[in-house]
Amino acid sequence: MKLKTSIGAVLPCLDKRGGVRQFLEVGNELVRRGYDYTVFTPPEAQTQNWFDFKGKIVDWCYGIKADKILIGDPQLLPATNKMEGEIFMWIIAGIGLYKEAYSPYRGKFKTLVNGRYYLKDYPEAYLCELGVNTKHFQPKKRRVLFYSGGSAQKQAHVIKRALKGIMSVV
Repeated sequence: MKLKTSIGAVLPCLDKRGGVRQFLEVGNELVRRGYDYTVFTPPEAQTQNWFDFKGKIVDWCYGIKADKILIGDPQLLPATNKMEGEIFMWIIAGIGLYKEAYSPYRGKFKTLVNGRYYLKDYPEAYLCELGVNTKHFQPKKRRVLFYSGGSAQKQAHVIKRALKGIMSVV
C-alpha cells in the first residue's frame, strides 16, 4: 500500500536562479508535509551547494516517474511522452517568448502559475504564489533622485520623511 504521493520536478539545471529556487522551496515544504519529492536533472547538474534541499535529486537518464510531475522549462515539454505520471506545466516566466513555447501544450496538461498576473493569460491555471526569498536573492540597490528646489508647495518634507526609513536622504 502506497502511503505518500510522489511528486517529481524536472529541471535542466540546479543553478542559483529564481525559478530553480521556487521548485526547491516548494519541494522542501512538500517533504515537510510528508510527500516524496524528487528533482530530476541531467547527470552534469546533480549537485548544488547554495540551497538546503530536503528532497531527492535523481539523474533523469534513469527515467522520470512520479504520481505528479512539475515542468517549468518549456523546452522540456516535448519530452513528456517519455515521462510517467500526471504532468503539470508550472509557468514561472510565461511572458514573451516562453508564452509561445507553452502554447502547444495548453489544455494537454494542467497548469500552475506563480503569480496572479499570469491568470489573465491562463485563467484555467491553479495559482501558486511565491515571493523572493531574500536569504538567497537580494534586490539591486537603487538610487532615488528627488529635487524639491526648496519650494514648500511640493511638500518635500513629506517625501523626505517617507524615504528616510528606506535610505539616507541628502
